[in-house]
Amino acid sequence: MADEVLSMIAAAKLIPPPEAYAARSYLRNFDDYRAKYQASIDDPAAFWDEVADELVWQQRGKTVIAGELPDFQFFPGSYINQALCSCSQ
Repeated sequence: MADEVLSMIAAAKLIPPPEAYAARSYLRNFDDYRAKYQASIDDPAAFWDEVADELVWQQRGKTVIAGELPDFQFFPGSYINQALCSCSQ
């Protein structure tokens, strides 16, 4: 099995997860990944605003991205409880 996996990696093939695992995953397949990636490129503020809805906020401001590269901030003035967000997943 390990040799098969290593040969697939060497051949740069995609290795799909087992179907039962994929069914429970946030991104169920590579098409889901591409769609999320494209959404993040097309409208970064809308993408991160949607992702932020999955977090537990102590204080959430209205601004998603402030500033421009290389000097910018995500959700300036906002606070989350990282321990709570990590444990709830």
